[in-house]
Amino acid sequence: MSDIDFNLRDVIRSIIATNSKVWPIDEVVVEVVDIIDGDDLREALRQALPCLIREILAEHRPQGRIGLPARNVTGRHEIRQPAARHRDYLESPFNRPPATQTNGSRKGSEIRNAWQRVLDAPYAVAGGDHKRLGDCTYEDLYWMAGQLDIQSSDLQSRARGFRELAMLINDHDVTTIRELPAEVLMNALGGK
Repeated sequence: MSDIDFNLRDVIRSIIATNSKVWPIDEVVVEVVDIIDGDDLREALRQALPCLIREILAEHRPQGRIGLPARNVTGRHEIRQPAARHRDYLESPFNRPPATQTNGSRKGSEIRNAWQRVLDAPYAVAGGDHKRLGDCTYEDLYWMAGQLDIQSSDLQSRARGFRELAMLINDHDVTTIRELPAEVLMNALGGK
């Protein structure tokens, strides 16, 4: 194979297509590595690394919710304690805010400083670039939210499809999808 014609995706697709069984990914990796000759190895890495890099960048993102506190049933943000009551609470030496504690644990310190890690987390933005959350603009954040909306919609649609397939299994009193009548499968899976 030459660099010009080499396409890692095509190599992987051909390996998967030649076998009817569902392979563990590790076995597919071994097959792909065995097929690629030394000249195409650098090109294979060039094609594979962007996906791996995106995955590693995603690992550095904090999990969970980002944004304002949860809204209560009235739709307003949760009401905080009155200032005087809060001041009385803080006067107790046991209730000082974490930032003023000098002998805190390492874990406590990490929790208190979590917001800084959130600001430094990398996110994909429009145009295929990545930015740290702290450097994102209004437009970046709305683009990211739109991408999540698209993913959410796609996942909900797929979930509906799987539920419909499950209902067909029950309706036809079979154990697996493969046992459904051909006309039902063609209709459900897009062959009709």
